[in-house]
Amino acid sequence: MLIESSSFLDPINSQRTLLRSIDRSIDRSIDLNLSMKLLFELILILGLFGLISGIVRRQDYYKA
Repeated sequence: MLIESSSFLDPINSQRTLLRSIDRSIDRSIDLNLSMKLLFELILILGLFGLISGIVRRQDYYKA
């Protein structure tokens, strides 16, 4: 009786572990997408800051 019940519960446990692994991989991909988005935004902000500072320096150079 005990062997039958454990074999009956085994597919359920294997499905649970499969769902947990899928859930973890989705979480990892969401974290990776979020980190890539933040990295892209940081590069974009730094690039805009460099562009603005370059324009300001060029204007100061022409004034002098």
